[in-house]
Amino acid sequence: NNFSLLAKSRIYYNLYNSSASDIDDVSTFFSLWVIKPTVAHKLRLGIPLTAEEQKLNRDLGISDTVEKGLLPLPLAQQIAREYQVIQEETHGFQLTVPTVGVDVETLHPLPGQFLILTKISADPGDLSGDLIKVAVDRDYVSDYVEFPTWALGATPAIALGKDISCFIPALHELRIKLKAGTS
Repeated sequence: NNFSLLAKSRIYYNLYNSSASDIDDVSTFFSLWVIKPTVAHKLRLGIPLTAEEQKLNRDLGISDTVEKGLLPLPLAQQIAREYQVIQEETHGFQLTVPTVGVDVETLHPLPGQFLILTKISADPGDLSGDLIKVAVDRDYVSDYVEFPTWALGATPAIALGKDISCFIPALHELRIKLKAGTS
């Protein structure tokens, strides 16, 4: 399900139809991380360094460490080092989703901390016409991200076995909602 591409300036995302006829109502989703590259990232990707970065590279021997494969750190390690994980939790719910939608859970961090939603999965619903969507609010942004659950799999066993990896930080509030509809 997950694959990783690395790019310096552009990523193209194209869909191709190899069948003999048009396919209607195709939905697709992708996620993208955009980072400010460190000196190590720039060296690995062949991006020119500024004069200040060149001095830093010489003084600290960053290029030697990049050549050894020790830098740049894999993203999971970098996040773990930059953000001390105090606690990890998994929450599960089983509920009826009315057409007006339902708030599944609202979480608030303790003072001096913040929350990061790292994975989410959901059941696609029982009927082929069900259109259940997961929506996530963060801080003061309503529906920061929203996606239909059918994209996770045709059956609950398949869908609930697929986590969507994400990195959604919240300083004040993280709310997970389910919406139902027919379109």
